[in-house]
Amino acid sequence: MRTASARLLCCVLIACSWLSVQASHRPAQDARRTTVAGFEPNAVVAADGSGQYKTVQDAINAAPQNTRASNRWVIFIKAGTYRELVYVQREKRFVTLIGEDPARTILTYDLSASRPGSDGLPIGTFRTPSTYIDADDFIAENLTFENSAGPVGQALALRVDGDRVIFRNCRFLGWQDTILLNRGRHYFEDSLITGHVDFIFGAATAFFERCSIHVWRDGYVTAASTPAEQPYGFVFVHSSISGEPGAHTYLGRPWRDFAQVAFITTLMSDVVRPVGWHNWDKPEREKTTRYSEFGSTGAGASRTDRVSWARQLTAAEAAALTVSQVLGGADSWDPRRTLAQPSTSKALAAPMPRAPGGDVAPATQPSSAATAVSWDQILRQSPAWYGGADAQRIAETVLLYQRAAGGWPKNLNMAAALSPADRAKVADERALNDATIDNASTTTQIRFLALVDRARADERVRAAALKGIDYLLGAQYANGGWPQYFPLRDDYSRRITFNDDAMINVMTLLRESSRGQTPFEFVDPPRRERAAQAVARGTNAILKTQIRVNGVLTGWCQQHDEGTFLPVKARAYEHPSLASKETAGIARFLMGIERPSPEIVSAIDGAVGWLRAAQLSGVRTERRTDASGSSGYDVVAVQDPNAPPIWARFYEIGTNRPMFSGRDGIIKFSLSEIEIERRTGYSWYGDYAAKLLTDEYPKWKK
Repeated sequence: MRTASARLLCCVLIACSWLSVQASHRPAQDARRTTVAGFEPNAVVAADGSGQYKTVQDAINAAPQNTRASNRWVIFIKAGTYRELVYVQREKRFVTLIGEDPARTILTYDLSASRPGSDGLPIGTFRTPSTYIDADDFIAENLTFENSAGPVGQALALRVDGDRVIFRNCRFLGWQDTILLNRGRHYFEDSLITGHVDFIFGAATAFFERCSIHVWRDGYVTAASTPAEQPYGFVFVHSSISGEPGAHTYLGRPWRDFAQVAFITTLMSDVVRPVGWHNWDKPEREKTTRYSEFGSTGAGASRTDRVSWARQLTAAEAAALTVSQVLGGADSWDPRRTLAQPSTSKALAAPMPRAPGGDVAPATQPSSAATAVSWDQILRQSPAWYGGADAQRIAETVLLYQRAAGGWPKNLNMAAALSPADRAKVADERALNDATIDNASTTTQIRFLALVDRARADERVRAAALKGIDYLLGAQYANGGWPQYFPLRDDYSRRITFNDDAMINVMTLLRESSRGQTPFEFVDPPRRERAAQAVARGTNAILKTQIRVNGVLTGWCQQHDEGTFLPVKARAYEHPSLASKETAGIARFLMGIERPSPEIVSAIDGAVGWLRAAQLSGVRTERRTDASGSSGYDVVAVQDPNAPPIWARFYEIGTNRPMFSGRDGIIKFSLSEIEIERRTGYSWYGDYAAKLLTDEYPKWKK
């Protein structure tokens, strides 16, 4: 699911368009404005051309940037299905979207995390929202927000990064990760929210009043990542939880340690599991999560069977969880002071919609291509799941994809069902030399097979996992490094590869195998010894590749020469440099070494010292809609004094200047200087070392 997030789908506005709307709150087609639904909006959207705009995004783009609470930019959207990516950029405060009918005015798109981007890699969860609200003081009423991709893994209908955001009389339709409430304070009223896995998630504070939650299949309602210092996460009051026949759900599981969720006077059908809550297979989070209920009713409101680490609130504690208390903050915000636009159609009175992507399969139906578990979630399931039919089916597919060398190819959805013709084709490709450790390939397959074997012993599965471990051991250079591909290729993939944690993923797996840690208890003593020796050689290679600047230990490059250990170039835009993401990953691995030598301690301290020096403040990235880009958007770096610390992916060795490069291979020192295809097709900034510096390293030093 979920890393700390980059901006997405943000609008790039043409300068002349900005100037034309700054002078007035009225668009160029002002003469066509009419009174609709008893009020006069600033803009009317109609897909049939009867309004001022045919798309919602065009009406948002026309909004000026000098609006205030007293003169909101109100957009009325006539009934219809608007298949478009909608983005309300941060500068567009006080925008209101009002639909003609909540069930017939639908904003939808179908991006999913597994869809390939311009670089051929999956775009990931945070680039999938059909609608993205980045602005403060936004209101939506009488609308359906949908991601129509179906049950294909993470696919967001809505992402909210703005503060003081209100949704009334709306419907939110999706499957996994329907709504990401990333930051800010949000109020949901009289609305329907559907999904099956983590479909209300994020770090924001949100209050849900008189909302209906409907579950399509087995899963989890919430996945809060509430920061430790934040008193409130998700609070549901006077709401209800229902589901399809045969479906079962947990109320939530903690995406982060201090998740806070409360259900107050909520009607729960038997779709809610008696235990109520799940710990995400991390028992240590039972001590830190803040899960609670009060006054739950219905067949799913089992107080006696609830997990012991969730609380039942007292009447006084529950009464204190008011809208003003939860959402008030320093500015005493109360969304109820903002009046709703009257509507004769009610989202909760409309018939239950069909699940996005088609009808819901019965909960007891074996998984097919529309499996409830996507490949990028394959290592995040409950222990019991790995002994089930769905895991067994996927394991058969994983066995089929294993190459003769013992490893696996990358960027393949091995959770998808294969037709007989597909299986025959994969079997014919067994001799291909495309096995790799890139993009977490091979290590993911080995871990998955180990979990399946542990849940239900299977000699074929165990043998494939051991063959995969043998592949990793055989791929290591004598000097301790690992290439990206094995058998070796005649290109940059021969280099010692730290890129995207490739070598660290391998060494972590081998270290666990050498210790016989769960789920690698089946690894025999000779292999454990070989794995321990491989980790020792790899650690030595790490120490030899660490870059010194004027005699001071710093970080690592993405790739190093397999003979000299010097930093070297890979693809045209990956130059010899200090790589922050990879440096943070290596430091974490070294901190996991028991009884580290003085050399290892010095390496860790040097890496952390460099990451502190390389930290960037007052800058963040935004993704803005731009038709000139192959992905339909652009990525820009903007100044923001309130932005949390981030790191550039690459730094010039010796100067610590952030580096960027396009496919022409020319080094630039500003993201805006490279072509849009590379700006959007690569991760140039991220919070790669944030947790390492604030939490992990200080604990390790103690």
